Amino acid sequence: MKKTTVIVLTVMILLIFCSIASAGGPTNPHRQDMVKTLQRLQQMKKEKPRKSSGESDQTEPAVDVILPDNMFSGETVTFTAAVSGIDTEGLEYWWAFQDVDRDPQGFYYYDDVKRSENTLTYTFYSTGNYFCWLEVYQDSVCVAWNNFSFSIDGSQTIEEKVSSIVSQCSASTTWQTALNLHDWLTHNCYYDESLCYYGPDIIFRGYGVCDSYSKAYSLLCAAAGIPVERAISSDHAWNTLKLDGEWYQVDVTWDDPGTYMPGTGSPVSGAEGYDYFCLNSDIMQSISSHTIQSGSHARACVSLDANYYIHTGKWSGWGKYDYNETGYYIITISDMISDSFNQGTTTWRFDADTGYDGWFWFMNNGELDALYSGNIFSKLLVYAVKHTGVILQNGGPAAVNAVIDGSDGFTFSMAGWNIPNAGVLSMPEALEMIDESTFENVAGSVVRLSAPCTEIASRAFADSDVRTVYIPDSVQTIAPDAFTGCGRLLFITNNATAIEYASDRDYLVIAP
Repeated sequence: MKKTTVIVLTVMILLIFCSIASAGGPTNPHRQDMVKTLQRLQQMKKEKPRKSSGESDQTEPAVDVILPDNMFSGETVTFTAAVSGIDTEGLEYWWAFQDVDRDPQGFYYYDDVKRSENTLTYTFYSTGNYFCWLEVYQDSVCVAWNNFSFSIDGSQTIEEKVSSIVSQCSASTTWQTALNLHDWLTHNCYYDESLCYYGPDIIFRGYGVCDSYSKAYSLLCAAAGIPVERAISSDHAWNTLKLDGEWYQVDVTWDDPGTYMPGTGSPVSGAEGYDYFCLNSDIMQSISSHTIQSGSHARACVSLDANYYIHTGKWSGWGKYDYNETGYYIITISDMISDSFNQGTTTWRFDADTGYDGWFWFMNNGELDALYSGNIFSKLLVYAVKHTGVILQNGGPAAVNAVIDGSDGFTFSMAGWNIPNAGVLSMPEALEMIDESTFENVAGSVVRLSAPCTEIASRAFADSDVRTVYIPDSVQTIAPDAFTGCGRLLFITNNATAIEYASDRDYLVIAP
């Protein structure tokens, strides 16, 4: 091999290893090990120059690799390193494989540590063309190396396995299909603690690092017709995908907490989750390990409509444990929001302790209360309340009025009421005018007007229990004293006349 070729290959290996990612959850246990591994591999490239056994000026030592006569997909094969020109006692070996056809920029496998055995047993699960890199070390110095291409025959392919999985996971909606493919990986695979397996053949093998999860999810989504890319940071890999015209970020690895190796436990942990399914860029990139280095759509993810908790409405089940005479129970966020209102507004604040954890503060019945939460879930909560609303107890909806972001957290306020003895007054659809004093002193708390109503006359609802009023666009006139004695009101409307009327009287207004 020419010296220029050796340099090019060395640079390529360095670039590839620098992009290889580790994985884990917010307290990523693999990241530090991976960083050390990458540093060690980079140091290996700086050691004494190596010469291939094919170079004319190299005499000794040298290494050849003995391959089986026939190698088939799905079958285990053994590679044997035959070293000559040096005492083989104490030598160490480092191997790496690449799928040239499917993954020309990355590795399917590489040794996390140099091994003392001169053999490597490996299973190639798919037919195709592969590349092998072998280095031999003596006292931490590379004394010989070899690299070569080879082919795997047979009939088993990764494409057929992908097609089979997609067939199992296809659903009536693209969103559900994407979720089913996510679930197939988290329920059938687990994280490779050896940090050796980087290929999408995790769908055969059952374990791999984050590169494996993200590569496999890319293949699965693409086969299902879902636009998808990989997103890469300095030490992690995940995905972006497009659903209903919007791009989202999905981290299958972090949704799969299983970390078992063969023979040490079940490969399925039973604690798979959805915390990182369809997040936007703002939330995903608030996690330090998810700082994008490549992935063109990673910064274009702005929506949360397809987020698992938003899409399913399960965000409303979040809460905290409380205790009474019957034992522990959960107070949901929806209940806490509803309880915190008393005919007015309430302010909530999230203060971040770290990139992942923090405290959510709010006023509850005049007292400061706190809910332990996480940065991701608090931002999802704000989005959920803002876009879907919260139905208060015996009253109308609550809505987020404003969100103020800061370096150490954010604050948002909501408007709405809890109304004692609520009653809904629904006007006849043909009613064009609310006559003078028609509902004076009425006990109803919620009024629903509808088109073609155009006028609300003098004292129409004066001195009543009305607190929430739905006003259609058709209303053109509201008498100045139409709601005298009602106290502060909440108008739910887009009507310009009603908005101006409410503004003059310090009433609250939210859009329907």
